[in-house]
Amino acid sequence: MRRKVDHIQRTELILQNAQELFGELGYPQVTLMLLAERCQLSRTVLYRYYESKRKVFEAVLYRISTHLGMEFLQYAQQNPQTPPSQKMRFILVRLVEYMEKNIPFLDAVVEYLIDLQRKGESVTRRVMRHTVLLRLTLFRLIREAVDTGEFNALPISQIAGVFYEQVMGAAMQMAVTETHDPDNFRTRLDLTLKALKK
Repeated sequence: MRRKVDHIQRTELILQNAQELFGELGYPQVTLMLLAERCQLSRTVLYRYYESKRKVFEAVLYRISTHLGMEFLQYAQQNPQTPPSQKMRFILVRLVEYMEKNIPFLDAVVEYLIDLQRKGESVTRRVMRHTVLLRLTLFRLIREAVDTGEFNALPISQIAGVFYEQVMGAAMQMAVTETHDPDNFRTRLDLTLKALKK
């Protein structure tokens, strides 16, 4: 009798191993053969789940961004008495701390984006797709801060852009220039929040 396969569990196994492998070797060096070996699966079985390295990597990114995005949305909803600016600070610091703990994988993300750009694909569209929940949470919190009078009435998309660029800058400093300073990030974030307050 054939053993029943738990596809959800197997997918999780593949994605967890893929995240580790991309962090260890970098995006260009990972192959589906290496991933299949790491997961103790045949290449044929792995192909049933993901037809290319790129599809696996995008699934890993989606898994991470969805997990963090849901965490941020829940935090914002479960702390109604906390001022919006404090919620934003918590979320953005938490996101940067996550990146700090996963710099090798962040390096792989940069390599993946460079690969997309070389192939003439829209890097911006990919990044936007994987940051939907983060941007949604920021927009909601900024709107709440403006509506309650905590922030000056400025265009919400421009305010969100300032915070988004601070996070992207921190990511580039970690992955590319290796000049990221967590204390400086927090100081700049606090100054930005202070400047927006009435």
